[in-house]
Parts: sequence; structure tokens; C-alpha cells
Amino acid sequence: MVAGALGFEIGGYEYTLGDPVTVGAVVFGAVLVAPFAEEVLFRGFVLGSLLGRGWSPVVAGSAAILAFGLLHVALLGIAGVIAMAAWSVFPTILRLRFNNLTGAWLLHFINNIWAYLGVVAPGIA
Repeated sequence: MVAGALGFEIGGYEYTLGDPVTVGAVVFGAVLVAPFAEEVLFRGFVLGSLLGRGWSPVVAGSAAILAFGLLHVALLGIAGVIAMAAWSVFPTILRLRFNNLTGAWLLHFINNIWAYLGVVAPGIA
């Protein structure tokens, strides 16, 4: 609603979870694989590499957050980038606080369960 009020649109996939093949694809791709792959890439590789080069945690975390947000621009538009970047602060803090990906991945996994199965499945979005 906020994005719409500001003149932005958030895009996304249009599908329903009435087909078992679609459910399988969503559970496998969006709920299981994507959180793991994105956490390894952005909070593992990108953030870890920047920290290893001596970047401060704030600057390195901000770069990883921006990169994560920009990954979603084609699908979600500018408003989606802003939303993804804002959400990405939380797994980034977990990664920095505990120096591992477990918390970040678990948060991402739970978020995607909610986003894809808790919101899309019952037709809320």
C-alpha cells in the first residue's frame, strides 16, 4: 500500500498453488533452495569477502544488502528492491552477530515459507 501511494508498483509471479507440480516447484525452489543459495551468496560470499578485505561491518553489510535488493529488481521493481533491502538488514545482522549463516538462513527460510505458503496459498496476495 505504501509503495502504491508513492507511485511504485511491486511486481511478482502470478500463480496459484492449486496444482501439485506448482506446489512442488515453489516448495523446492523458493522455500528450500533460494534461501540457502541467497544466504551463501550474499551473506556468505559477498559479505565475507568484503569483511576479509578489511571493510567495516557496516559498509560491507550495506553492500551485501544493496546487492541482495538489486537481485530482485527485475521481478519486483524498485519498490521491491527497497522492501527486499529493508528486510535483508535482519539476516545481515544475524550473520554479523554470530559469524555464521545458520540464523540468517533460518530467518530467510521462515520468511519464504510465510511469503509463498502462508500468503500465496490462501490467496491473500
